[in-house]
Amino acid sequence: MNDQGGRFRINVVAETTGIPEATLRAWERRYQVPKPSRTPSGYRLYSQDDVAQVKRMRELCESGISPADAAKEILLDQGERPSSDSPRREPAPRPVGQVPGGADAELRIMEVVSPGHTNTAGVLALSRAIALMERAATVVASRSARSPAIAVSCGNVDLATPVGSGQLLEAAARIVSAREGSISVDVELSVENVETGKRDYVTRSVFVLVVLDSAT
Repeated sequence: MNDQGGRFRINVVAETTGIPEATLRAWERRYQVPKPSRTPSGYRLYSQDDVAQVKRMRELCESGISPADAAKEILLDQGERPSSDSPRREPAPRPVGQVPGGADAELRIMEVVSPGHTNTAGVLALSRAIALMERAATVVASRSARSPAIAVSCGNVDLATPVGSGQLLEAAARIVSAREGSISVDVELSVENVETGKRDYVTRSVFVLVVLDSAT
């Protein structure tokens, strides 16, 4: 629901924009984008302009721009200049493993497709495929950054091969780029028939993740 004055609570903004609440708080704390008002009890209230800034941040991050640079672009568009002496300074960037090479930059996750993972046609559900790919991307990004990471976007996911119950899925995740506060992970999904050992390509997509502070 809207709050008084046409403003929105953080849970509504998260649902509307697809950006997790933890990421919204991190963007506000690190980059001052957006800067919602507060109720007397401390709850955040986002205006329509604030919501537009969140959507713009997401668009820029999906295009490969780091959250820090995206925030600077938004502030400059509004005629503001990010202050270097603000009391809420951006923390020093965390080291991001050996990217794009090294053991921390690659990960493989496997699972057997159960009947609960399939749709009404009896084949792997798209949502389950994306969930496995996102899990692989999140683990490899968090391990490399040594800090929690949250997926904020991914490319199109089209299942090229129908996958039935009992087959073995493998998600191979590899970090392809890492900028300050943002990591892009390429994830390829393949299937193996446990009876014949035959493997087939299923789908591939790039996930963009935002690295959070451990305390977030």
